[in-house]
Amino acid sequence: MTSRSGQVVAAARGWAGRLSKGECWVLGVLLLGAFVLRAWAMAGVRPITYGLYDSGTYLAAAAGGRPGGLFYDVHHPVGYSLWLRIVGALTDSGTVLAASQHALGAIAGVFLWFALRRLKLPLLLSAVGAALVLWNPEVVQLEHSIMSEALYIPALILAFGGAAYAATSTGRTAAVWGFAAGVAAAVGYTARYPGLVWVPLIVLLIVVLRPWAERRSAALPVAGAVFGAVLVLVPYGVAQSRALDIGFEFTPGAGWNAYANIASDADCSKFTPPPGTRKLCDRTPPAKRPKATEFYSWDHSSPAFRLEPRGFPHSDDLFAAFAAAASPSVAKARNEDDPAPTPLAQIESVVDGAENYTGSSAGALSPMAARNPPIEANEQAIAAPLFALAPIGTQSLVTTYDDVKGVVRIHGWMVGAALVITVLGLAFARGFRLAALAFWLFVAANWYAAAGYNARYAVPVNIFALLASILILAGVWRTWVARRGPQPESSGAEPSPAA
Repeated sequence: MTSRSGQVVAAARGWAGRLSKGECWVLGVLLLGAFVLRAWAMAGVRPITYGLYDSGTYLAAAAGGRPGGLFYDVHHPVGYSLWLRIVGALTDSGTVLAASQHALGAIAGVFLWFALRRLKLPLLLSAVGAALVLWNPEVVQLEHSIMSEALYIPALILAFGGAAYAATSTGRTAAVWGFAAGVAAAVGYTARYPGLVWVPLIVLLIVVLRPWAERRSAALPVAGAVFGAVLVLVPYGVAQSRALDIGFEFTPGAGWNAYANIASDADCSKFTPPPGTRKLCDRTPPAKRPKATEFYSWDHSSPAFRLEPRGFPHSDDLFAAFAAAASPSVAKARNEDDPAPTPLAQIESVVDGAENYTGSSAGALSPMAARNPPIEANEQAIAAPLFALAPIGTQSLVTTYDDVKGVVRIHGWMVGAALVITVLGLAFARGFRLAALAFWLFVAANWYAAAGYNARYAVPVNIFALLASILILAGVWRTWVARRGPQPESSGAEPSPAA
């Protein structure tokens, strides 16, 4: 054994020595389950799942050779495509890509467990929180796919873990953890636009997770988090601006999206189109127009391309102005066709939408090996500069995996229960209330941005909703312990937040 190997082993033994026997057992069980699920996925589908909704877009951006390069299609941010490009520079194996994404997800789940223990959550609640990532079959399925959630979910979790450590550390150590949290949160934004909301919320968490008496000392880790986020966001925005000549935009194409949402019912005889937007007026009667928003963003026969032949996201201000002018008349027309529902019907609609958003009992995501050979062949060619993607091969294990996923998953009623727990627990929780509300703000923003587009967008939302309820339960547990009197601590973590 070399001296360096001996040092690593000694460090690992010293780190393990800080864990109680119960913690070692729980962590071991969590790791075992995480390994089994990921090995199951690797054995069931080889080399990795592709030919999916959006996977070709990520591969095309990563491979390059198109106008705009990495930023050729900013319907999606390009952080995950950059990840593919980095991995592709090291290996052309789809199997190694899948393994690297599984490793990233497992690291995030383990770090989440340590972060929750750092905040002095009970062992059981910490384990349940970590299991939302480590034992979540839908998370594992996304890790085993060419999908941005393979980067997005770990980045969000690592950012929260960094914030937890920043809030329970002091001095330079707190600043370093804050910096790491800011970088991770910003990387989350580069994987999916709604991740931008997590950046300011991470700063808030660094403050509210600190003990009340120590919050004045949060300036250093907060500065570190802001600096870390800026170090990612500014270069990203500058690179995007130079590639597309659209200026500095955090959400490019927001005007296009607003236009696509109202275009099917926009009647220019009922409002005055802003200067320069007359080409967006559609002479086809609204009843005969395509209703899919994708038609107005993608199809070159849509009015959008008469105004802007370069396509999304160019001339975004014009699309935004047209949408703003048309929206009142569109809303009136839609209300006449579909009168406003009663309050009871609105509540039922929200409940039904929550269940649809999180998916049916058969699982929110499509089957793990939903094959589409023509698309797969096309993506093999697209990926060729980076990965030699072999044709997808499946084993009978994948069918059993999908069966398990359909049962062992986060259902819509669980998210509803998490909200009820949060609301009821706010009155009794001693600590973590503001942190739980920060999680729900993220859930709400992601719901607003992504609801109805694709079931995979629900996976991180579900995780964060349940994590919010876990934090509230920890606060209630702390209240109960305080009423019983002083109790011995089960770990050596620093003091946790008081509010």
